[in-house]
Amino acid sequence: MYKQILYAYLSGSWACVLDVPLLFESGWEPLCGTILVVGVSDPAIQMQRLRARDEHLTEEDAKNRVAAQWDVRDKAKRCLRRGEKAGVVVWNDGDQADLKRQIDAVMSTIRSGSPQWWAWLLLLCPPLAVASGAWHYVRGWWIKRAWEHEQTKEKAKL
Repeated sequence: MYKQILYAYLSGSWACVLDVPLLFESGWEPLCGTILVVGVSDPAIQMQRLRARDEHLTEEDAKNRVAAQWDVRDKAKRCLRRGEKAGVVVWNDGDQADLKRQIDAVMSTIRSGSPQWWAWLLLLCPPLAVASGAWHYVRGWWIKRAWEHEQTKEKAKL
């Protein structure tokens, strides 16, 4: 994964997309400038789609797989905590055409926040790229830490 990120940087890409279903569980979110969570709001739809995609799964296996991950609604809350352009949630409760429209709109918004000249400036000035990357990492780490602290306080109230 780190090689892919470095390659995206060296090739002047405006973004590097990481498809990491267990991003929050793994603690990797500080590595990301913007996080996009795609989920369904109804657990029954999530289960139905999982079983349709992986037909070999029994109902119990599907439930265990979903139970092994954080609830997507919790991931959405954590994502949105990052701020307006750093955390985006798309609810995939419609059909594929609806999802595509939503993703296109989100990507357009994200792209407008990262102009091409900035990508080239970072490529041509590696110290600035390191400083920018460090800033995003520290910001992401701080947000992650604050979230975990809040969750600990919530659990202590129970």
